[in-house]
Amino acid sequence: MNDRLTISTPKERRSKRSCESSVHQHNSYSPGFSNIPMNTFVARVCASKFLQKIAKDAELLEPLIPTCRSCLEHRHSYVRKNAVFALYSIHHEFENLIPDAAELMYTFLIAESDSTCKRDAFVFLAHCSVTKAVGYFL
Repeated sequence: MNDRLTISTPKERRSKRSCESSVHQHNSYSPGFSNIPMNTFVARVCASKFLQKIAKDAELLEPLIPTCRSCLEHRHSYVRKNAVFALYSIHHEFENLIPDAAELMYTFLIAESDSTCKRDAFVFLAHCSVTKAVGYFL
């Protein structure tokens, strides 16, 4: 009879567990980016930040502007803040893509409750139309 005690390292235990569980992974839910629904705020924030980076190509930006505008009405303030940044980046390069930017930011400022979003939207409004920015305070 062999009463020897075998000691395995943590790495060996992890390896053994991963081999055992890999058999069941094919039939069960496996976490990953492909399973994230596109309406989550993480995806919207990433998309907004991506739009800020590609704000040099009008052909790529033009079909994405309505989606970015819809992010201004999202329930998470972080999404709204990044949407303001993305719209500002687009407007800074191509003013003709968002012709109503001043009015859009003015109505956004009136309806917004988050102070960070308001600050960023006001900076955008001040760059678009100084008269509307002054009118917001008066």
